[in-house]
Amino acid sequence: MRKIVRTANCPSCGSVKLKIKPSNGKVDYFCAECGIHVERTKCETFTSFDSKCEECGNDIFKVKIEEKEDKVFWTPFCIECHGQPALICIDYEGNEFDFKEREQLIIKNSMDLFEARLVKTEHSFYTFNEKVDKLKDIMNKNKYKALNIDK
Repeated sequence: MRKIVRTANCPSCGSVKLKIKPSNGKVDYFCAECGIHVERTKCETFTSFDSKCEECGNDIFKVKIEEKEDKVFWTPFCIECHGQPALICIDYEGNEFDFKEREQLIIKNSMDLFEARLVKTEHSFYTFNEKVDKLKDIMNKNKYKALNIDK
């Protein structure tokens, strides 16, 4: 099991100085020199990295990329103090909130997803029942008899 470590760099100008744009469940890295989008990495739902160093407030980072087996980890470090950005909670609109609210949002989203699937299932049953009724009407109209398949 080989571990590869390298520094992220801009594919356009080669700079290793990157800026962070946080959003829900992901982090976008942009070149601090030319502004090109370098990479998008995934985070847990409603989390991301802050765009500034937690220790000094600087907004330019170098990013260490570690490749272990099938996983790739991007770890940003401040170019001034080698500190890291804070892990933040962020919603779909880009609003920050605390970790307690994150748990509530995760539960609410799970409930909304469950409700949507339930409505879809109910609709499927309704559609199925409509089709069965249509087939029964056709059978009655044509005087077909249903087979007993339980025997």
